[in-house]
Amino acid sequence: MAVSIYNNLMSLNAQRHITATNNMLGKSLERLSSGLRINHASDDASGMAISEKLRGQISGLKRSIMNAQDGISMLQTAEGALEEVSSMLQRMRELAVQAANGTYTSNDRVELQKEVEQLKSEINRISAATEFNTKKLLNGDGTALWSASENKINAIIRGNVAEGNYEISLKANKIGKNQIFKTDIMTLQEGKIGAEYKDSTENATYDTNIKEVREPKTLWSTGSSDYTLTLVGTASTTNSAVATIGSFLQPGSAGTVGLNTISSNLTFDGYALVEITGDNNSAAITYFYDAITGQRIGSSTDNDIADGITTTAGFSLSAVGTFQNGDRFLFSISRGIDYTTVGDGSGAIILTDGPSDKQINLTINFTAVHSLASSTDDITHTIYLADLDELTGNLNLGSIDIVFAKTDGTVNTGQGTLHLSGGGEAATTTTKLKDIARFIDADGNNLFENKQELTIWGNGKSAVIYLEADDTVSDFEYKMTDAIVNKLGLGSDDALVNSHLVDYISTPTTDGARTVKGTFIIQTALAGEQGEIAFSGDQRLLNALSLAEIQKSENNTTLVTIKDAHTGNLIGTDETGNDRVNGVINGIELVIDSRANVSAEWDSTNNTLKFKENANASTKKYYLHVVDNSTDLQIGPNKGQSLSVSIPQLDVKGLGIENVYLVSQSLAQKAIPDIDNALSQVVTIRATIGAQINRLEHTINNLTVAKENMTASESRIRDLDVAEEMATFTRFQILGQSGMAMLAQANQIPQMALQLLK
Repeated sequence: MAVSIYNNLMSLNAQRHITATNNMLGKSLERLSSGLRINHASDDASGMAISEKLRGQISGLKRSIMNAQDGISMLQTAEGALEEVSSMLQRMRELAVQAANGTYTSNDRVELQKEVEQLKSEINRISAATEFNTKKLLNGDGTALWSASENKINAIIRGNVAEGNYEISLKANKIGKNQIFKTDIMTLQEGKIGAEYKDSTENATYDTNIKEVREPKTLWSTGSSDYTLTLVGTASTTNSAVATIGSFLQPGSAGTVGLNTISSNLTFDGYALVEITGDNNSAAITYFYDAITGQRIGSSTDNDIADGITTTAGFSLSAVGTFQNGDRFLFSISRGIDYTTVGDGSGAIILTDGPSDKQINLTINFTAVHSLASSTDDITHTIYLADLDELTGNLNLGSIDIVFAKTDGTVNTGQGTLHLSGGGEAATTTTKLKDIARFIDADGNNLFENKQELTIWGNGKSAVIYLEADDTVSDFEYKMTDAIVNKLGLGSDDALVNSHLVDYISTPTTDGARTVKGTFIIQTALAGEQGEIAFSGDQRLLNALSLAEIQKSENNTTLVTIKDAHTGNLIGTDETGNDRVNGVINGIELVIDSRANVSAEWDSTNNTLKFKENANASTKKYYLHVVDNSTDLQIGPNKGQSLSVSIPQLDVKGLGIENVYLVSQSLAQKAIPDIDNALSQVVTIRATIGAQINRLEHTINNLTVAKENMTASESRIRDLDVAEEMATFTRFQILGQSGMAMLAQANQIPQMALQLLK
């Protein structure tokens, strides 16, 4: 072979092989130190692609297992809360069965109701407060969100919903009825007097300024012959008058005393009591009583009554007959006033008619500006009425308060009647509750010796009113109306309707619910079950009221049409007889306020509350916005591998127990099936949640197996076989040592050329 010095080809060949061996040795060392067969895409391009895909699946499976575990925790949180709700419903059912027993009084059932109300409040609290990672679980928000154009349309979340905007139309196919209660007949105790003023109107406005009359004292019953009370103002003139009211003649006396003359200067409005003194008609004394203060304001004496009786009040009387010491005569005195020259707010009260033996015929003048009516405040005037007892000759001076409503400062001229009731007659609107016979028990105790508490239940709420001894029948009306309208929300937008929800019947009608004088009518402005109310309180109070349901409620029958609010496409219709619509909108139970398309109106002709379809019902549209907010558990590594969890609304409204009342035996019996239905709902949801928990546990097991197998597959592709690689590493290590030795030998070959140069 040729011997060369310049190019050592054998050395270069050895170096090339050493470089390749070192490269392979480096890769083997990298694999052994990392434990992976594939450290770079160049190690196994297709293997690395498959491995990375498997790695994504494995990490997804790992996260899915954790998601499922979190889902189990969330569902267990909800199920734990529902377990307590179920326990509370069981307790409510026990209380309902207890209250349905006839051995309990109303007071006992009130105590049972108190526990029921606490349980309902706790169910609401659990529904509102139960959450997982701040996500609400039981109030429906975790399933769907909704809003309505008006509060007359409400929704209860029942399950997975169909998102959208919905147009809702209502048509009343049948008009329902409201529930009406009537009380016992309220009569006055013996020895008590009631007073009532009525003008020609029955609503909240008056023909006259007179708002009411009250506080009658030592007066007499008018029976069917009421007084006529006339009010005159600044455009009127009153005439001077002296009228005979009554007389008392002892046995042996015979004669009359009547008006002779009236001068122009009558000095006051009131009464003159003429008393004969001495025998043989020798003298008469006249006593004067002011009709505004009730005080005796003076007297005058005439010693020869045969020639007439002259008084110091501006009039004289003529006497004809034979009189004795002690004979008496009573006269009313009325001044004449020209009110065309007197300022606003002045005027006169004129009393005429009345019982034949109690006629007053009196005008009481108020001549100062705003003395009769004011523009700033209500004004109460006490006036006194006089009567001469024809059996004893005693002067009876009673009084009554007349309340004048604040106006613009003028007196509204008009006329009404003043009715006075006596013991055993129907109470009047101004009668105090303590003076009503029904509130005296068998032992003679007055129910209102202590303040009484009456609770009204309805619309898922309760309202407490307090009744006291000095409350009047009108006060009872006002408090009851306020509770129904403002506290329970069972009134109307029509003030006239609200004013007649609680009515005391002082003027009965010939037919219908208002035929019995002295009773209260109590009702709400909602037809059907939504407007039902119940009462609780001291058993003695309830016995005294003796509330009887004279008309049962009947639900409206309503045709509900639901369309897509954007396209107008029909979604569905339902004719409902309980103001609830199920199944038309997926996952939504609609609750319709019965006032949405049927309203109450006051029929002033027949004095009744009537229900009719709203005038705009045919064109009125309601709108509902629904958004799906259900919880999807991602329980797989890929899209679509999820489990939807939807828990319905489980507060007292969603469970249908907002109107569970145990305050009467019948209501307690009615409550039992309602509570059973709520229990059924809770049990069904708990069973669903339990099934989902079991499913997730199986899901976790499945995901764990899949993760294990995919990990094994990925390991086979990417993980290093250390034994095999160690053999490779040893081989390349030996080759490297051999190559280095051979390189040394190759480097010695050029030295051979020196031998030829010697």
